[in-house]
Parts: sequence; C-alpha cells; structure tokens
Amino acid sequence: MHGHGSDALNLFCEMKNAGEIPDGITFIDQTIEFVRKMPKEADAVIWAALLGACRIYKNIELAEVALDQLIKLELKNPSNFVMLSNIYGDLGRWKDVA
Repeated sequence: MHGHGSDALNLFCEMKNAGEIPDGITFIDQTIEFVRKMPKEADAVIWAALLGACRIYKNIELAEVALDQLIKLELKNPSNFVMLSNIYGDLGRWKDVA
C-alpha cells in the first residue's frame, strides 16, 4: 500500500500468526482489534490500508475510525478524505460526499 507493501505483508503475517482468519466483514472487525492491540502503535500505512479495506467491504463505521486516526497522523494528506468520500458515494450517502 502506497509504497509500503512489505509492511502490509508483515502485518498480514502477524495476523496469521496470531490466529486471525480473514473472512469478509469479520476480517475488518478482527483487524481493528488487532491494530489496537499491536505492541507497536499503528502508523498511517496501517490506517490507510484499513481505510481501503473499508471501501471494499463497505464498512463506513470503521472507515470513519480509520480516518480519525489518519487525521492525527497526516492531516494534510487529501487522499484520505477522498477515500472516505468515495465510500460515502459507494453507499449512496451523497449528502456526506461533499
């Protein structure tokens, strides 16, 4: 993700080693708990990957959590806001897109 593919793969391997089994929506819920329990604080790469997964699984609640964290880490990165706007659009929440 965004030039950090090895970080994303390492996180996936950590999840597998922790016994997490990715499967659709449950994958997102398990992932957020995993991220919160990681011994190292999640960086923007992790939160951006979670935000992207939220678009795939259309999980707006977790997308908003991920964006809140991304705002703390990289306030001036417009792509994070665009991603959330795209998720709103995918769900037909046009009043929230703007």
